[in-house]
Amino acid sequence: MEKRQTSLSCRISAEQAAENKARFGLDVEEIFDGDGPPAETIYHNVGWTQNEDGRWWYHEQDGGYVQQNWQESEGEWYFFDEYGFLKTDAYIRWGQNTYYVDKDGRMITEGRAPDGRQAKEDGSLAWPDPV
Repeated sequence: MEKRQTSLSCRISAEQAAENKARFGLDVEEIFDGDGPPAETIYHNVGWTQNEDGRWWYHEQDGGYVQQNWQESEGEWYFFDEYGFLKTDAYIRWGQNTYYVDKDGRMITEGRAPDGRQAKEDGSLAWPDPV
């Protein structure tokens, strides 16, 4: 049996490449201190980015973005799906716990989720104790 090699690459036009770079690329500044590699690399557009369809994602310092994980930003916790987009108005099952993120994508840490479960300080949801 012959084994076929597959490729995960594709070709795009120069116009599409320029558009992708403008939309997804990081502005990078490298500071050199003599010969050798840069002494410092500064990323200018780290943080929140909004897609043309209104969805949000979060650029990391290394140029990547958060996928299928939580991200803390300015004291608030947010969850990003497998494609890197912010989840909003959703229940997130994480380990043994369930969490709720509101319409802005923030994990609630007080009050109740829409299904009536109480948010604990850590954001996990629990049914109220029966009276």
